[in-house]
Amino acid sequence: MAKLSLRSVRRKLSSIKQEKLAEKNYQLLKTRSSSNSKIRIGFIVQMPEVWDKEAPLLEALINDERFEVTLLVVPEYDLVAGKVKTEYDSLYFFEKYPEFAKKAFEDGKWVDISTFNFDYVFYQRPYNLYLPDELKSGAVSKVSRCCYIPYAFWPLGEDLCGYNSDFFRDVYFAFMDSEENRKELIRKKKIFSSEERLLFCGYPSLDNLKTNTKGRPTDVLWAPRWSYDEKRGGSHFFEMKDGILELAGKDSKLIIRPHPLAFQNYVRIGKMSEEDVELYKKEVAGRGASFDSNKLIEDTFDEVGVLISDISSIIFTFFLSEKPIIYCDAHIPISPSFRSLLDGMYIAESWEDVKETYLKICAGDDRLVGKRHEIAEKIRKEHTGATERIKRILVEDHERRKG
Repeated sequence: MAKLSLRSVRRKLSSIKQEKLAEKNYQLLKTRSSSNSKIRIGFIVQMPEVWDKEAPLLEALINDERFEVTLLVVPEYDLVAGKVKTEYDSLYFFEKYPEFAKKAFEDGKWVDISTFNFDYVFYQRPYNLYLPDELKSGAVSKVSRCCYIPYAFWPLGEDLCGYNSDFFRDVYFAFMDSEENRKELIRKKKIFSSEERLLFCGYPSLDNLKTNTKGRPTDVLWAPRWSYDEKRGGSHFFEMKDGILELAGKDSKLIIRPHPLAFQNYVRIGKMSEEDVELYKKEVAGRGASFDSNKLIEDTFDEVGVLISDISSIIFTFFLSEKPIIYCDAHIPISPSFRSLLDGMYIAESWEDVKETYLKICAGDDRLVGKRHEIAEKIRKEHTGATERIKRILVEDHERRKG
């Protein structure tokens, strides 16, 4: 009989303890659920930039009389200061959903989430670090069932998957972005309340996306990554930030959409100063380019004909537009889902490669049109209907607990 290490025993005991605690909480929730006429759903939201992953589900719930929906809006996280702000820089959720959005911080204090009697609470991101103690998964799981839809379609290889056990051990339902990542979370044996509730139903942000012919073929969206961690793909921002401005002109538009935390992180790691950031922003404007002002990136997809991107989850969404993509190779292990896209993208190793490929596309030399369509159709078949499947699971689970 194989001997178990002390570490393995401790991990097993911790898992058992979490299971028992979760079951105790769920039994308390079950009693409360039976008295509710509607299924109460909360969304803890903080970043409009990644809202497209949950927006389809919210829209479906709003239009279904069986549900009651509330968005708890958390102010942004200050990466440099290392804390959650208490003032709202963005009013996106309040303006987009005035009937449903409520401040998570008001009158000098954080909201008491227990007063909402939520049956399920969806998180945008699996990072407790970016949230106040009152809204971390450990606190919320005591009064509701935590749910998660990944904020990004994970492009990295299995050994680079980043799953936080301090969050996932509190999650009741995780609706994963792919079957491979569902299996990966199981394989890594991270603490999770139940593998039966770790599901792949399709990805809502890819649900019903059609071919998009909007935008001139010469207009470009550039999406550089925020991290220079080479083990996770790094970034080509500094290698391309000057050359890319050549693509802004009278007959072409250049929109730059760095990750929301990019400039904060560049300052934090010493690659730029705050003065450098402001100087670059002025240079961008002076060259006729612009930074993306849209909160949802799908709105920007309508304005461009080409995507130039580091390794990123936005490639999956843009791919379904069937417009050309110039991918700046990261030279790291990638997921099977991301690998399936490679034959439909132009691969660049340098700024010179990017420029040469872009000019060919502008001249009408786009040899990957047919391949993109073939791959896009396969993706659609896998993800169409995702939103309705997730909604059905919530209804069935709620009915089961009422019984």
